[in-house]
Amino acid sequence: MNQDASGSSGAVREIRISREKGRPREVIAEGYFEAGFGLRGDSHSGPGDKQVVILGIEGRKRLADSPEEGLCFRKFRETVSTSGVDLFRLPAGSRVRVGESVWEISRTGKDCYPQCVLVQSSQICALAREVVYARVTVSGTVRTGDPVVPVSPAEPA
Repeated sequence: MNQDASGSSGAVREIRISREKGRPREVIAEGYFEAGFGLRGDSHSGPGDKQVVILGIEGRKRLADSPEEGLCFRKFRETVSTSGVDLFRLPAGSRVRVGESVWEISRTGKDCYPQCVLVQSSQICALAREVVYARVTVSGTVRTGDPVVPVSPAEPA
């Protein structure tokens, strides 16, 4: 599979780094994504299943257009914003080539806080459906504008 279900590949729109925990993420033009770690220099990177946090700009727009604002809306920031590809529709274990790097989707959906107004009113926000967590399996540089292309397991990474 070289494209998403709609028949097109996507692109990286923004890369964000948090150089210190508790500080806002800043937009960078490129970053080095290290296998088994995540974005080099990012305070949230490290081993585990959440090395890269991805959200499409389409999901971010759905958040902005929501009539109710959840607890995470302003606080949550992804590591990478994409457009043109619905990575949240891919099952865990799927791989995507992003720039020079390859990532494996580990899970989809951000856990919601019980005190969130949306949770309390039984609504589901885009973060609970569309945030994608990934592990970096092949190191490489990723730049704004790079393609995001799902790859089948049979294809070379």
